[in-house]
Amino acid sequence: PSRWRKLDYFTTFVRNEVAQRKPQSIDPRAVDESLQGGHRLYPQVELHLSAAWDCHVALPKLLEAHGATNTATWSLMRTQFEASFRALWLLAPSQSRDRVLRAIRIAWVDDKAARTYTQEILNDPLLDMPMTEVAAEQAKSAQMTKEHEKTFNDEVEHLTGHRWKRAPQDINMIDELTKLDERLGGGRYRILFRHTWRTPAGLQHADTSALLRASDTAHAERMGKTTRMLITPSDQHFQTLGLSTSLLTQQALARYLQCHQPTHDPNRLNLAALSDARRLWDVL
Repeated sequence: PSRWRKLDYFTTFVRNEVAQRKPQSIDPRAVDESLQGGHRLYPQVELHLSAAWDCHVALPKLLEAHGATNTATWSLMRTQFEASFRALWLLAPSQSRDRVLRAIRIAWVDDKAARTYTQEILNDPLLDMPMTEVAAEQAKSAQMTKEHEKTFNDEVEHLTGHRWKRAPQDINMIDELTKLDERLGGGRYRILFRHTWRTPAGLQHADTSALLRASDTAHAERMGKTTRMLITPSDQHFQTLGLSTSLLTQQALARYLQCHQPTHDPNRLNLAALSDARRLWDVL
């Protein structure tokens, strides 16, 4: 509960700070959005932060109404973790160009997924649609794919001087968690973040190994060559995974706030306000 209260406070603090941003401010966001393709970045970040917040708020309600179970609890935690990771990953590079390139990559991957979804429906032999209409929709989808890929590559070429030879792939969570870990302070978080992602991911798919790893077990009775067991979520694992997830969400919010800090503002550091915030933080 203490971690949740601190995340509640920090989320409100960040939202209030960003809401006071002046349109004429010269900050990292302004630089990002001045680049071709820069319009893609912050809507994506804010969508991920909103998803993380949704899960953060829902988790205590789930525990109150449904209790701590072996699947639903971890599913919310995994979604919050991944949404926070993607928001932080998008904003992590120090260079504006690299942040925008990441946004273009994610938008392209998402657009490709949308086209794949359409093609799967149109190619289904059981689809109840005249062949002429199917052909027309397929031609329309192909043309849209061509136009969108040109738009994405035009943006890439404007930023890098060259075009991507093929559509990008989605991010590899393990690889990028390792790189992100280096930004957050070396190897201290590597095991924690990987453990946090792998365990809820396995639990969401009802993998036995993940279930046993994150549960307290009691042997009930032998049943032939197997043993009937009583399994309940482990308090220790819940606290560890919750701590890691909250930490990543706070890091994403902190980076989001940093991208809204004016580059040159003599009034940007308010020591009195920081002191008040620290005192409140300590009692949460």
